Amino acid sequence: YSHKQFVNEAEALEEILARTKPRAVGFGEFHQQENTRNTLSSLERFSDSLLPVLAGKTSDLIVETWVGSGNCGKQELKVLKDVDEVTKRPKATEDETVRLRKKARGLGIKPHILTIRCEDYDKIIDGDGGVDYFGLLKLIGGRLGEKGGQILAAAGSGNKEKIVALYGGAIHNDVAPADDWKDFSFASEIEQASGGRYVEVDLYVPE
Repeated sequence: YSHKQFVNEAEALEEILARTKPRAVGFGEFHQQENTRNTLSSLERFSDSLLPVLAGKTSDLIVETWVGSGNCGKQELKVLKDVDEVTKRPKATEDETVRLRKKARGLGIKPHILTIRCEDYDKIIDGDGGVDYFGLLKLIGGRLGEKGGQILAAAGSGNKEKIVALYGGAIHNDVAPADDWKDFSFASEIEQASGGRYVEVDLYVPE
């Protein structure tokens, strides 16, 4: 069949996992913005409905977020302020990512966030002093793939068959990205690190 209808998203994920038996799953969302803040976000739906499905099957969850260190000077402040203004995400999004990580830990899944170094901020400031968003997207995709690859490679006998999940924007998890977007996707790296057992799952809220 080309498609199948499910009662809810949890049932759909259960079937995906049962059919594909993945070693890594890349969850990609359409980031919520301020104008849809009254709609339950993909992030909250993932926390409430899909994360429990992963419990017991998943060792690690890597979330596309990072915390500014405050030690990288004006370049760091510029990037964080500019990203906040341009993405127009609701203020609640930060709380939702914290809640996701706490809930994952409570379900026995180890949460991780990205590490952005001082030299990274320097690289994504363009010649006019603004943020190079193509550079930023490439950096984020690269760090997701790097972290996921490290965890997959380091898996011991106790969790070598458990899933490593990655959660972020849907531009980063594409198995077959358009040529213009392929530098932003971690899929090929994770597919290789997982021995070809990588599955892309996209999360979109119609509203």
